[in-house]
Amino acid sequence: MSDTKEKILIVDDEDFIRKLVKKILTTGGYEILMAENGTNAIETYKTHCPDIAMVILDIHMPDMSGFQVYRNLIRKNKKVKVLLCSGYLEDIVMEKQRAFFIQKPFTLKGFLDAVKDVLSKSDEEVIDKNMYFYRTGETYDDL
Repeated sequence: MSDTKEKILIVDDEDFIRKLVKKILTTGGYEILMAENGTNAIETYKTHCPDIAMVILDIHMPDMSGFQVYRNLIRKNKKVKVLLCSGYLEDIVMEKQRAFFIQKPFTLKGFLDAVKDVLSKSDEEVIDKNMYFYRTGETYDDL
């Protein structure tokens, strides 16, 4: 096993969820950064961009939506690996095809499998998914 752990940024406005996901991922061998809102997520990503392997992003947050954060991350890096999370039915229907997505609540195994799956995607697969989301996201407000 490598000494270098993959670094994951967790973005969720709920402190309990951030801490729970951090515990799950730390146990899974990942290094964790956390942000409690979209503004902090974008700043953290800008600061640590080359080192972040993946972003786990809640869709519903008060200061800016996960969709807005995702579009900003794509502007910074077309290869950004993002796993969107939501428990809202309308998000589940819309995002399953357009983005890497996991429904809340999730099981421990399901969550770790989803993280591993997204991390295993090639740059081409990620760019295709990201740009499809970016081009079809006109129903969401841009910053």
